[in-house]
Amino acid sequence: MGAHSTTEHRRRLVARWHASNLSMAAFAREHGLRPGTFASWVRDVSPPPPRPSEPPAFLAVVATAGVARAETFSVHFGDVALRFEGPPSPVWFAAVLRELAPC
Repeated sequence: MGAHSTTEHRRRLVARWHASNLSMAAFAREHGLRPGTFASWVRDVSPPPPRPSEPPAFLAVVATAGVARAETFSVHFGDVALRFEGPPSPVWFAAVLRELAPC
């Protein structure tokens, strides 16, 4: 590979590395780059795109009754659901979601 490359070329290679299952060093060697050079490109390029196998970084919340005032309120986590008779306190519910976020 030449001594110089465009920023777009670097971004494309970094994106391809993120999509691969290779270590940074292995990917660099496969593409004729020094691992240290490629590591600096990875640091300089924007954060990696999310991998398709990762869960979304948000939680979908759906009221099961009318929009104005729900009689029941459910939050589903896969096969598990939290069900409330009437809407919970927004402050309390926000605290619960913050605690569940790392899970």
